[in-house]
Amino acid sequence: MWRVSEGHALQFANVNTPWYVSTTNYDLFSGRYLVDLVNEENEPFKFNEKIKRKKFTSAALRRSGKR
Repeated sequence: MWRVSEGHALQFANVNTPWYVSTTNYDLFSGRYLVDLVNEENEPFKFNEKIKRKKFTSAALRRSGKR
């Protein structure tokens, strides 16, 4: 085993759920690591948002893409 990953969770008290806020990936041979912060957006997570089924179609994916 030469690569290891770990996730760091945070308890969101307002919705009573734990959620990952970052992950860390280590390369044990080279001594390098990468930290990925999950929510560096201006808006907070929305846990109670109602999502419609049509948001998961291939057409919706095309519309959300950037050129």
